[in-house]
Amino acid sequence: MKLNKRLNCSQCLRPQTLCHCHLIERISSDLPIVILQHPDEQNHPFNTARIVRDSIIQSTLLTGTQWSLSEGALSEAMPKRAWPFLLYTGEPIVSVSGIKSEINEHGGTPVAIILDGTWRNTREILLSSPQLQSVPRVALLLPKTSTYAIRKSNVQGGLATIEAAYHLLTQWHENEQYQGLLTPFEYMVAQQRQFVPS
Repeated sequence: MKLNKRLNCSQCLRPQTLCHCHLIERISSDLPIVILQHPDEQNHPFNTARIVRDSIIQSTLLTGTQWSLSEGALSEAMPKRAWPFLLYTGEPIVSVSGIKSEINEHGGTPVAIILDGTWRNTREILLSSPQLQSVPRVALLLPKTSTYAIRKSNVQGGLATIEAAYHLLTQWHENEQYQGLLTPFEYMVAQQRQFVPS
């Protein structure tokens, strides 16, 4: 009996012939990142939160829809004197440089929270997590649109989680040392586009 089941990488969940794990570079940052992933994204083959988790040493990936800053896994992921902020649209909203200046002025440990999922998924997480709604919201300065051609966003200016993390870290540190974060992502997009009819 011939087995046709495709073998997938246990880390990136991509077919082994399309695995991008060899391109992942471990990078350090003084801005910890916590990704709150909707369960629908956990096993999605094109999910990019796993690349962030495997690349950024100071990153944490949690899966679920209801989160609290005072108890549970999200609370445990917070360092002492944490000053969390949420990378999300809405009002009031501040820039990366604005929240950085505010945290430096008052003291505390900055922690960036990124919601991972479709627009509907992230709205569900936010509406199910009242404490997250009170966290300061930060907007990115985006020089260009998303290159995530293999998945569509319902929101203008929507980014893949890894693109959001890249732009955040680049603007936070004010340098381009995080360019390597995008290498496995760009490889994944290029590989998958080969299967899209022209």
